[in-house]
Amino acid sequence: RYEANLAQAQEFEAFASDAMSQSLLLVPGVYRSRQFQKKFGESLTRIEYKLDLKFRDTGNLYIETAETWHENVCKRPAGIYHKSNPWLYVIGDFAEFWIFATRCLQRAFECKKYSFVQTPTSDGFLLPLDVADQVRAEKWTDPTDA
Repeated sequence: RYEANLAQAQEFEAFASDAMSQSLLLVPGVYRSRQFQKKFGESLTRIEYKLDLKFRDTGNLYIETAETWHENVCKRPAGIYHKSNPWLYVIGDFAEFWIFATRCLQRAFECKKYSFVQTPTSDGFLLPLDVADQVRAEKWTDPTDA
């Protein structure tokens, strides 16, 4: 299951990176190596990508703040708090995704206004889609769905 999720997440990174380079003229340069991602983050331009396949059902984006890659290891800062200090956070799916200034999401988390969620492998908070639309930097929607 982990490998299937990882492959799908990596496909989303490549997809969103390509969509952003075409529509925003921003070329993110995604890292594929686990070693590079641990050290530098997910991309050369310090953009963090997250595939969220549940937001259509829940009405929320799950914004990650901590993670663990193994159940016997303590959670460490990730997502909007990754040690690479990402400046943009891209989250969504293959038909629609939001681009946020990471600092904006950090402020949203720190105000403790939104529901905090813990799973065995990550911590984060739920950002309602109507709020996401208000605080986003950009939003990409598949032009073929229009």
